[in-house]
Amino acid sequence: MLLVNSQTANATTVSFGDPTTHWAGWVSSDYQNSHDVLGKPQVTGGSYVVNDGLLSSITFTNDPTWKTGAGWGGLHSGDLFINVKNSADDHYWDYIVRTFDKTAAGNYAIYDISSLNASTDRTDYGANLNTGAGFGQIGPYITAYDRKNQPVAIVGSLLNADLETGETAHFTGLVDDLYSTTYTFNAPLRVGDTWDFSWSQSCGNDVVQNPVPEPGTVMLLGAGLLGLVGYKARRKNRKA
Repeated sequence: MLLVNSQTANATTVSFGDPTTHWAGWVSSDYQNSHDVLGKPQVTGGSYVVNDGLLSSITFTNDPTWKTGAGWGGLHSGDLFINVKNSADDHYWDYIVRTFDKTAAGNYAIYDISSLNASTDRTDYGANLNTGAGFGQIGPYITAYDRKNQPVAIVGSLLNADLETGETAHFTGLVDDLYSTTYTFNAPLRVGDTWDFSWSQSCGNDVVQNPVPEPGTVMLLGAGLLGLVGYKARRKNRKA
């Protein structure tokens, strides 16, 4: 499992990898939980950029062979979830970038979902719930059928204009010859000393979680038809 330490308050690019098989709290009785990757793409890691507590971008990288073989053309994105202050008393997602079911590059709306409270607790639904073929729903989440019980996006009926922040993030899309996917925040997003994120894409399983409470930790998630990527990062500032 990967530990990531950011030792400066200045602009820092931190890389992360893919050390584990599934996200704790989102388990399944299916054989898949013993597999790191089911289908494609295989997310190999990525990086994020933080400057004095302002998150400016997150990049995910895929194995270069992800576009070989059948089915890769059906790849779509999930939502990007962000919890800006992950702590013992704060288990909830604060924001999403709404890229669910998208492939094209563009600017996509950022929603403040903190008012949904327990509806967006990322560990509430740990039972062995199978949703059948195609997309299903567990609580507020859209799920995929291969990586059973794994969240990939917020159910659209929960989103409304009141939750839009008025800000956007540029998404590079899942098209052409891109072997990485980047979200760039058009207005950098403030995050706390401890924060995390989750992202999904279709036709792949790749799950990473670091349960060690070190100064830097990383989670990547994969989800059946939707490869779910999750991330937890702890940033430690060093005094001059």
